[in-house]
Parts: sequence; structure tokens; C-alpha cells
Amino acid sequence: MTGFADDLAELIRAGHVAPRVPARSVTYGADDLYGDVGYNPWDGYTVIGWPDLDLLMGQPRVQDGACLGTTGKGGWI
Repeated sequence: MTGFADDLAELIRAGHVAPRVPARSVTYGADDLYGDVGYNPWDGYTVIGWPDLDLLMGQPRVQDGACLGTTGKGGWI
């Protein structure tokens, strides 16, 4: 491991970051895709584990389903 992975492993060993088992389950619906297509091939499937936090350049952008970001950040890759 190098860089970030080493840093994260050290924080876990030191007890500053506690890994956890994702417990939230979500069942996909027909309207859950980003595009408004009215169809989802995963409609009815239940997944266990869901992101609680999305970061962009170290700053929270989505937390607990709420959008915290502003336009103009990030870029297409």
C-alpha cells in the first residue's frame, strides 16, 4: 500500500477511523435513474449498503441524500 491507503490503514489502526458494515438497504424503483427515462433494469432489486457521504476534492457534496454542492465544481473525466 502506498499514499492514501497507508494513511487510511494507519488511522484505522489508531482508532481514529472506525470501519463499519453498511446496514442501510434500498430497493430500486422505476424512477431511480438520473435520466428521466421511466425505466430501470434494477427495478425491484434490493441492495444492502448505500453511500452516506460523497466527497469532491475533500468537500462533502452529498450527505444523507441531501445535495450540498454548488455548480461549477469538478469536471468531466
